[in-house]
Amino acid sequence: MVDVDDDGDMDLLIGDDEGYVKLYIREDNGDLSFAERLQADDEDIDVEDRAMPEWTDWDLDGDYDLLIGSSMGTIELFINTGSAEEHEFTSAGLISAGDEEIWLGTETAPVFGDLDGDDKRDLVIGSVFGELWFAPNIGEDDEPEFGEMQQLQDEEGSIQLDLYSRPELVDWNGDGNLDILSGRGDPEVILFINAADDLPHITVNPEQLNFGEINLGVRRSLDLTIGNEGDRYLTISDISVDGEYFRAQFQEEFIIDPDETHDVTVIFAPETEGNFEASLTITSDDPENGELVVTLLGRGLPDHVGENPVDTTPDRFYLSEAYPNPFNSVTGIRYGLPYKSMVSMTVYDITGKTVSLLFSGEREAGRYEASWDASGFRTGVYFLRMETSDDKYVRKIVLVK
Repeated sequence: MVDVDDDGDMDLLIGDDEGYVKLYIREDNGDLSFAERLQADDEDIDVEDRAMPEWTDWDLDGDYDLLIGSSMGTIELFINTGSAEEHEFTSAGLISAGDEEIWLGTETAPVFGDLDGDDKRDLVIGSVFGELWFAPNIGEDDEPEFGEMQQLQDEEGSIQLDLYSRPELVDWNGDGNLDILSGRGDPEVILFINAADDLPHITVNPEQLNFGEINLGVRRSLDLTIGNEGDRYLTISDISVDGEYFRAQFQEEFIIDPDETHDVTVIFAPETEGNFEASLTITSDDPENGELVVTLLGRGLPDHVGENPVDTTPDRFYLSEAYPNPFNSVTGIRYGLPYKSMVSMTVYDITGKTVSLLFSGEREAGRYEASWDASGFRTGVYFLRMETSDDKYVRKIVLVK
């Protein structure tokens, strides 16, 4: 109900089962009387079946326009090209969101208002399946344009009201945010309070990733933990790296629940000697930190370290602990040879079966680093064995995915 004729009282608009839209005008005595079937382009507005109209000043020109849902599953816009006192409607076509015409199968029920608090009116749409859909206004308030449709969620997940969701927008609790009242197929009305003041808050740990020294031809992976200390879901839409020899394992958008974390693997694989620095940027919907930057550091060393027996040659054979350990894709191992020796580096599982040969051959005295890419192996305990002309050395490593 709105004051469609601008005379200071409330009139009534009804969509009927045949697809027509009927207007009832309030008389001076307070009674409602049928005035007309609304027309557009000199013909009765007819959306075929079960018209569900919504009055709105679409273009903010001071008079009421029409949004109409129907059994066709679409939403049609009719612009008032007349005035507030003498309306005259022209069809502006079907409404689109995300560059595609809105289609929800059947029984669309649109309402129009600023749901996300950005001072631009958005679309909220009910459907025959009981869902509530949100189309954010990415245009201007007086020239709406809608982004990709999103199914609205509550604390239990996607909202599903059995059948025939019929939403209305109202500031129920007077906090300045529009809430949703929705009817449904059974005789109940459901209230959803808008938690727009509850925001996601992104955190990272560590705030800087230092990969240390890595020999050329070797790669090392470290985990970056992204957290959400806010009260709403945090969406990570992109992770990018600006700099040589670093990369992040990011494939598609993901969501982090409140008070939860998500690990992202970052890899450093230098191809030339030197110190390297890069910036890793995390793009999220945290309104206060939409792009969070983490510094990445690492140094590339030659494939073995020098021949100088005083500065670089170890005084004994050694095999260091793998790093990282546990790991989820690639781990690195450092070892040293006090003199020229035959060396083999193998990985075997808990049954004693060899699963990977990392190196076999003769090496000069020096310090070395090897890596094992276990992305094709199952989670479990493995053992790294180094055999030299002097002895055998074993380290336990744990693969976790």
